[in-house]
Amino acid sequence: MTVATSEDVSHDSQEMDFLRRVMSVTSYSSELGKGWDVEKGRERYDSLRLEAAWRVAHSPVLRKYIKEKDRLNRKYAEHNQKFWVPTYHDGLQRELHEAGYLSENEYWLLQGNNPEYLHSMLSKVQNTKKRGADDSVFGQGSYFADLAEKADQYVRRADSNLTEISKLVGDENRQLSMLRSKLISTEVFILTVFRVFLGRHEEMVRDLMCPNESCSIQACESRWWYMDPVSSKVTEIDDSINESTLEHSFERDLPDFLAAEPDGPVDSVKPMSRRYQPDFLRNVEWRGRRIPKRHDEYLIPREVESEDQPRSALAYLLAYTRQCIDCTEPDVMTALD
Repeated sequence: MTVATSEDVSHDSQEMDFLRRVMSVTSYSSELGKGWDVEKGRERYDSLRLEAAWRVAHSPVLRKYIKEKDRLNRKYAEHNQKFWVPTYHDGLQRELHEAGYLSENEYWLLQGNNPEYLHSMLSKVQNTKKRGADDSVFGQGSYFADLAEKADQYVRRADSNLTEISKLVGDENRQLSMLRSKLISTEVFILTVFRVFLGRHEEMVRDLMCPNESCSIQACESRWWYMDPVSSKVTEIDDSINESTLEHSFERDLPDFLAAEPDGPVDSVKPMSRRYQPDFLRNVEWRGRRIPKRHDEYLIPREVESEDQPRSALAYLLAYTRQCIDCTEPDVMTALD
């Protein structure tokens, strides 16, 4: 039985224009290919070029997802509840709603993966831990990004025959043939775009505060807390910092998402560090060492979805190349997790 079917996205369509904007590199282009989640040995690049795109027309997960998001939207409509989760591409997200690509509480978000996982993402709810973290500090579930720079950190190179892509689009696909010819001279990578139901969310915010510069970094207060944008309820989280690694570790359990009060269970969590506020866009250092900052992420907690009621579904496969258009700046690594 065919697990999923796909359709080519035309290069001159409105849909492709939207996808190019999702892939567009922002003012954080200097951070491309850098960060703690990046595999070692990458060559420098400062641009991502979208080469081809396929729309997932049908998959078991997509079918279940549409049913579930419609159910949730009916529930919120009955209570006259409306939500909006701010993302970097807010303007684009609103255009996608107006153009009919998304419905209420849906967003296009990105995820970087190993191509060999594509088949399972189309047939099963992800519901997995964050890659490489046995005790993910934000909780277990499915993580997404709103910036290509962040999602690109997790992407692994596709094999020379694009085997995993061919399983979905067919070995004779025209765009696939074009990409295989391009592989002779450059590497091709696959990024995934998901339709994600964020609904009502809680924000997880971080701010580093130190008594003075002469004290140990362990005396600093990392101040992580949850804030419900609807009720303004704040849940503080104790945090300690390892001086040798600058990693943080929580001293108590995360809130029970299913018992969130007073407005019922949240649909998603947004771990953030005020990344897009101008007064926070600076290099934070302590005794000459870089303190990790984060891109915003979006988490669908494992507790809120099930195999039959997924909160996200793979919607597009994007084939792209990494390019070095103006790599003239010194190659200084920025510590991002």
